[in-house]
Amino acid sequence: MNSMAASHANGASSTPLAAYASSRRLPEAMPMTAATSPETASSHRSSSARSGMTPGLLVGRPDLSEDAVLGAIVDRMVFEGRDASKAKAVLNAAMAGRPVARAFLRRLVLPLPHSPLQMPIQSILREPSAASEERGSWFSRLSFGR
Repeated sequence: MNSMAASHANGASSTPLAAYASSRRLPEAMPMTAATSPETASSHRSSSARSGMTPGLLVGRPDLSEDAVLGAIVDRMVFEGRDASKAKAVLNAAMAGRPVARAFLRRLVLPLPHSPLQMPIQSILREPSAASEERGSWFSRLSFGR
C-alpha cells in the first residue's frame, strides 16, 4: 500500500483540517466563542430582534406605527386570499426573527410617508423693506436705455 493510501486510512490527510477551519469566517455581528453555541446564538439574535426592533423599523420605515404595519399586513393577506385574522401572529413571528415572516413583510405595500410641511411663512405682497429702499435710490439712478 502506498503512503497516500496509508495516510487516508489513518484519517490523516496531506492538508490539516485546522487550516480549513481557520479560513472560514463567522459574521462580524455575532462572533462564536467556546461558550457560545449555535442555539444560544440564535436565541440571542431573536431576543435582540425583539428588544429594540419596532414594526416600523422592521419594514424599513421608522415613522410607521404598529397599527399601520398591521393594516398593511391585513391588506396583503386579503390580497393573497389568506385569513386576515392571523395578521398579529405574522407580525409577532417577524418580530421574533422568523425568516418566512420577515420575507412576507418585505412584500408589503406600505402607506406613503407623511410629514408636516415645515416652511417659514413668506409674504406674497411686495412690501418695501429698509434694504430695498436703500437699493431703490441706486436703482433709480440706473438707466436701462429709456
